[in-house]
Amino acid sequence: MLNGAAPDLATISTLPVVWHSTTPRRFECQPGCVCCCVNTMFFHGEAERLPFEMAAYLFERNGLVRPRQRPPGVCAFFDAHRPTHCTIPQYRPLRCRLYPYLPVISGDSIVIVADPLCTVTWSETDHPDWFRCYGLGRGPSVEVQVEEMSREFLRRIVAEHPDIAKAHLCVPDVDALINAKEVDKVRRPLYAEWDTETIRRASQLDYDATIGADGSRQADCRRRANGFG
Repeated sequence: MLNGAAPDLATISTLPVVWHSTTPRRFECQPGCVCCCVNTMFFHGEAERLPFEMAAYLFERNGLVRPRQRPPGVCAFFDAHRPTHCTIPQYRPLRCRLYPYLPVISGDSIVIVADPLCTVTWSETDHPDWFRCYGLGRGPSVEVQVEEMSREFLRRIVAEHPDIAKAHLCVPDVDALINAKEVDKVRRPLYAEWDTETIRRASQLDYDATIGADGSRQADCRRRANGFG
């Protein structure tokens, strides 16, 4: 429908928002993972709102504003002991507030998927426990909020980064986007060199959880003996 071009703001405003059949519509942030604080970004207006001492932890590369990382590879504002794992909750960027959901444009719709880099539906042998999002499928429905934020996120990304929108958020085949084998090509290099034990210690809880396509869940949570710090 978009004929290979980046979508414009008018198009985004008129496209219907739909949920992929595998995406849970319930979410509540849980301790025990770090995937939300690994690959985030600030829009320029969000970065400008930060106080000077906080903005010092940001850098810009290829037009993208990102927080600096600290060991073992997480956002400089990460704190395992705070709600949403964030030391700047009043300044959290839209990408963080929207996580773990990712809106993409496919055909004539905005399709909401769970970020394929952190889906909890893969087996433990394929996906380390510290790189899963355990809030998916838990808590209250976030359907309305996520749909509103998804449209706003796409508006902003198109306005500031049209090339990124065209290359990464215009998806002809959503099922291929969330295919485990394809995602693995990106996921494994992302954390292959991380200090696994340090990342595990960033978790306050261990989880053994499976989330069904309908959002149903089975979970066994065991408190870790030692937390992060």
